[in-house]
Amino acid sequence: MPVMTGHNSGGGLGPLPGFVERIEKLEDERRLIAAEIASVKAEAKTAGFDVKVIKAILAERKLSAYERQEYARLLRGEHWHTVKALDQQYMEAQLARAGTPSPEALMRLRSARVTLTGSW
Repeated sequence: MPVMTGHNSGGGLGPLPGFVERIEKLEDERRLIAAEIASVKAEAKTAGFDVKVIKAILAERKLSAYERQEYARLLRGEHWHTVKALDQQYMEAQLARAGTPSPEALMRLRSARVTLTGSW
């Protein structure tokens, strides 16, 4: 079997330690930046802002103008009714778990029971 030589063969470290040190330094910087970001988010929360909204704004600002328009078109246009229906179902489920179903949910339950049983 031939002897393998190359960058990873262990024949000499060459520039490898330098790469490792640079990566470690960058990872340390990333941890510091993450801590600073967390600090700013905590400060915004203390000032009364919703951190989820800030995250959504940041995500939207990363999109191009075309991507933002496309997202708005898809969400508001084609899928808006689906989103609203799912939101309504979620709220009704939450109210039902709390023991207070909404009037709409009660009406749907009543009509379903009448359909299934023939009477209320």
